[in-house]
Amino acid sequence: MHTTNYLTLDEAALLLRVTPPTLARWASAGKVPAYKTPGGQWRFYQADLLLALRRPNRDEERRS
Repeated sequence: MHTTNYLTLDEAALLLRVTPPTLARWASAGKVPAYKTPGGQWRFYQADLLLALRRPNRDEERRS
């Protein structure tokens, strides 16, 4: 059986060590990969979040 590691907003926020409202803002702004369920709940694929953690922060790169 194939399972995927999709996380809820709260689970993903805990993984990233940010508050759920912060992560929701990032998702809305496209700063982290996410999608909304038909019911309007955010879902995050764990592998995508882990890859996003490894990428340099684009905002900080622009300030340099």
